[in-house]
Amino acid sequence: MSHGREGRAVVVLVAVLMGGCSCSETQAPLPVQPGLRVERARARLTPAQVGAVYLTLVNTAAQEDRLLSAETSTAERVEMHEVVAQGEVLRMLARPEGFVVPAGGRVELRPGGKHLMLYSVRDAPAQLSLTLHFEKAGTLQLVVPVSPPGADEP
Repeated sequence: MSHGREGRAVVVLVAVLMGGCSCSETQAPLPVQPGLRVERARARLTPAQVGAVYLTLVNTAAQEDRLLSAETSTAERVEMHEVVAQGEVLRMLARPEGFVVPAGGRVELRPGGKHLMLYSVRDAPAQLSLTLHFEKAGTLQLVVPVSPPGADEP
């Protein structure tokens, strides 16, 4: 395994995923689909052109739903991931099946857990437009505030 640029990118990525976000939470009301709402949407970007989006999905419907995919014009691609402990090692696993949002429940996408991973970020905007695709609720569009690179560093 290379310890050059690729190794540094992994270290930066882990710092993004494990660190908190000092960015302010979304102030404007977020869009709501029947039975589904988004809370506390926020994003972190790194100078290595990767980032993560964190948010909480709340399902007030009587049936579960599933986040199937997400997209933004700010990044080349968005993948759903989860950081899990395997023994003493933390691994980031792709979750192409998406995230189930239980009926009457919630799913938190947060640092060190489930999140939306942004790859090949094109710029460092103050906010990004994000489209979420759900199995039952359909498409939901929102604007997510972005924490500037290094905002959590001392």
